[in-house]
Amino acid sequence: MTIQPATHHDHQNTDGARQTLSGSGPLSGGGTGPATRPAHSVTRVDFAFGAADRLLKACEVTRKQVGAGRRLLVYTRNPARLAKFDRLLWQFDATAFVPHVALNDPLADRTPVLLTADAPGRALAAAGVWLLNLDTECPPDANHYLRILEIVSHHPDDKAAARQRWRTYQETGLELRAFDISGS
Repeated sequence: MTIQPATHHDHQNTDGARQTLSGSGPLSGGGTGPATRPAHSVTRVDFAFGAADRLLKACEVTRKQVGAGRRLLVYTRNPARLAKFDRLLWQFDATAFVPHVALNDPLADRTPVLLTADAPGRALAAAGVWLLNLDTECPPDANHYLRILEIVSHHPDDKAAARQRWRTYQETGLELRAFDISGS
């Protein structure tokens, strides 16, 4: 299955069923706040496609998730992409402050957003931390996270990599949802 277009306020499950969102999607920050991962739950992967700028949209999503009280791990193996994202978190909105540090920073246990280019391990996943994947491939131990957020731009290379991640997640048995954010 490839990423299926959905209307701005709809999402589509891996079984093809389309449901209407009630005003707060997975990227909007709505929800009940932090939670630990239930032992029997299946990882849900939310693909938000149609972003004009992947990293800028990732900054907006990060701010909303922190505002909702969630901890977020931002992962990419590409150190240059991670450094650019770090700079953008400081600059994308003149009035926003999104506390973030590197995963190995002494303040990591007290900071809501953690940045890493290394395989993060399973401890954060077990603690209910969500993962924002900015890599071109699926993150290690993806099936251990409660939720993974994927942002896809209009760029052909980005879309092709996202389709491959979708297939990989699907083959692993994760719950997939697609959201069209091109109008936001």
